[in-house]
Amino acid sequence: MARRVDSLQFIVVYNAELLQKDIGTKVMWIYVMLGVMILASVTMYSALRQAQRTRHELEEKLTTQLTSVVNHLENEIKSVADKVDYFHPRPVRRASKKKS
Repeated sequence: MARRVDSLQFIVVYNAELLQKDIGTKVMWIYVMLGVMILASVTMYSALRQAQRTRHELEEKLTTQLTSVVNHLENEIKSVADKVDYFHPRPVRRASKKKS
């Protein structure tokens, strides 16, 4: 039983020494990965904000174009209706006579 405990202690101590030797590089890798994650998050955020800005600008542009097209069509319809009324006036309705 004593040998098993000694070998287990040896493994634990050996692993602790390996961890102590490599702790600096492991911490450095942790910071590097954290930095990469932060940069990726900032890049994704800026890309999404740019896409949102672009979508909003396109929305406004499309709304403006649609409004101008609708106004143009309404003016065309009014001008055609005025021309039709000018050449073909609507008949005037006569008042109906009441029977007494």
